[in-house]
Amino acid sequence: MTDTPKPSGDAGETAAQLGRMDGDGLTLAVDHYGDRSGPPVVLLHGGGQTRHAWGGAGRVFAGAGRHAMSFDLRGHGDSDWSPSGSYMLDDFAS
Repeated sequence: MTDTPKPSGDAGETAAQLGRMDGDGLTLAVDHYGDRSGPPVVLLHGGGQTRHAWGGAGRVFAGAGRHAMSFDLRGHGDSDWSPSGSYMLDDFAS
């Protein structure tokens, strides 16, 4: 996984760190908020959305000492599309 600093909106906000995660033959985009040694929180968007829908919540969790991770699911945002075109719930979990 690689991480790239991503600018935050306002001064004093916790900036997201953009990362990439490989799995099931695809690469997913993930924003990390807060200290990575903090208790984890995984944020997954609904249909037609992206990881950016969770930006405000990610900053709130980070401010509370958590490590929030907001993913683009396969075929959404900056994540890879499925070569087989499979987007069933089990595929997202894989």
